[in-house]
This record gives sequence, C-alpha cells and structure tokens, in this order.
Amino acid sequence: MVRRSVLLLLALAGCRGVVDEAPRASALLFDGGRSLTDGGVSMDCASDAECPDGMVCGESALGWTACVPGCRLNSQCAENFICRLGVTCTSGACPPGWCQPDPCRDQDHDGYAATLDPSLDCPGKLIGDCDDGNPRVRPGAKEWCANWADDDCDGKVDSKDPDCRVCDQGQGRCNTSYECGFGTRFCDVGCCEACPAVVPPVCQAGECLQPQGVDPATGCARPSTCGACASCPATQRPVCGANAVTYSGECHARAAGVEVLHDGACQQGEGTSCSELTPNWWYYGGCPWGEYCRDASPSTDGGVLRCTKLGACAADADCPAALGGATPSCADGGAPAYGCVKHGCVSRCGP
Repeated sequence: MVRRSVLLLLALAGCRGVVDEAPRASALLFDGGRSLTDGGVSMDCASDAECPDGMVCGESALGWTACVPGCRLNSQCAENFICRLGVTCTSGACPPGWCQPDPCRDQDHDGYAATLDPSLDCPGKLIGDCDDGNPRVRPGAKEWCANWADDDCDGKVDSKDPDCRVCDQGQGRCNTSYECGFGTRFCDVGCCEACPAVVPPVCQAGECLQPQGVDPATGCARPSTCGACASCPATQRPVCGANAVTYSGECHARAAGVEVLHDGACQQGEGTSCSELTPNWWYYGGCPWGEYCRDASPSTDGGVLRCTKLGACAADADCPAALGGATPSCADGGAPAYGCVKHGCVSRCGP
C-alpha cells in the first residue's frame, strides 16, 4: 500500500472563533488514514487522558480524533490564563478552546484587574489597572509629579495631570521634599519651594527651647517650643528621637518625652513619610539610601510610616526591613528571629 504523508496544520485556518491571543498548534503528520504522529509518538486518542499535558483529544468534522493543543477548563491553563471555549472545527482535528490571558488577572495583587474594559465584570476586583506589574499604580493612587508615569491611571502624566502643578522656569520638579534639599526647600505638588522662615519663640525664665525637628508632611523645620529645662549631664552624645529631632543626649530626649530611635544625630531624610511599597528608593516616595520605611510607627503617629536609619528600631517588628534583607543562615534548622535591643536590630536563629 502506498502511504502518503502530508502536513496537517492545526492553525487558525481550521478553526473559527479563535481570538488573536490563541497559540498556533505545531505541525503534525497525517498518513492518509486517521493516524497522527508527532516525533514518532502516536497522537490517536479516545479521551483527554491519553494526551500529553497542554493537549486535549479534539474531534474533526469528519469524525476522527487526535491530540491537539487546547483546553476545556481554566485549570488546564497557566496562571493568569483562562480557557476560551466556543471554537468551531471546519477541517482537521480542533480543540474545544484555547488558553488566553485572563482579562481579570491581578498580577500585582493591588485589587485592580488589568482590563481597561468598563463592561467587564471581575468579581472581587475593581477594573482599570494600567500597570499590572506595579502595585503602586492603580486608579485612585497618588500621582507622583516627576516620575514620567501615569500613577493613577487617568491617562495623564506628571504636570499634565490636574493633581500636579506646572513648575515655573528654573523651579525644580520633585516627587518628595527630599529631592528639593531636605530642611530648606519642600515639594509642593510637584514643584520645589523654599521653606518658610521659622521664628523661635521667646521662652520665659526656667524654660528652654525645645526643637521639634522637621515636619514629615513638608520636609521643612517645625517651630521650636518652650519647655522645662532638663537637668542632664553636660556631656553630649547626640541621639535621634522618634520625632526625627536630634537631641544632645538620651537624657534630653527622655525629658522631652520622646523615644530614642538610634545613637547619633538624625540623618537627612529621617522622619519623612514614606511608602512601604517602595522601601529604600526615594524616587517613588520611599527613603534615601541607608534608610528604610519603618512599618511599626509609634501609636501617637497615627500609623504613618517614617524613614529611619537602617538598623535602628522601635520594636521587633521593625527589624526584618531595618536589617536590609539580611537574615541569619540558621544552619541548625531554626527559624530566623529578630529583636530590637537598645534601639538596634539583632537577628538570631530561634526555635
């Protein structure tokens, strides 16, 4: 018997209703009867169980069956893909459906689906995420005014967005006050402005000036206040308080009722508000290098996150971030544990 082998292409020409994202099937060999082979492996089938992963037992209009790339259920597709059913076979063996990207996927887990189609219903999710790879970008997010990105997905970028100012000529553009020269200039809706002058109060007898550090909302110095003078040693060993104020010693910090964060003066940028989504990266509202976004802010701070010197802490919960990702190896099988000891983080292997 003479055997003729021809290429049978399972492509879009043989199936109606396949969307653009549908993958094209690889070429299979058809030997004139109903026997399909791929690399010497018979592709005849009676059920999906006889087919390799990623393939199903497809039927043709002529009644014969073969293993073809395709799907019947969403579970047969990769993560963030769904099975599009409704493929109509016109020639050759065709699958019932193709795997295609799920329009309701949320790969950055920010609660917004990647689709921009307002007619789609995505249960448990909102729609309109214009960057599904960045949880900071979503409808209703803060528009950073100098990062060349559409952060709130309204189709407008930086100064084109009504949430941002158009800066005057020679006026620096900014995302955070740190970029403007922390302590002397601040970022006002995308433009650098000079900090207002601070006039110290006149204290009464027995009172001393109490510095209040920078205002985390603006990056400018806060007005000093008058308070009782503390009886502290004359020796000065500067410490940085939780209010981002440098005190001449721990005694003075305690007298002001302020928790000490670390020894040594506060670093530039400490105390400014930050985003836990972008720690150690000031450009997106995080912190300068050498600092981290402290996620255990004092209860008196209203839960606002603050930039803090790397390694310094107020609670054990600060330490995984404060250590800059460093964790003990725990060769003995113990779990990494962290502790805040004398304002500094230590790591060890716990039980």
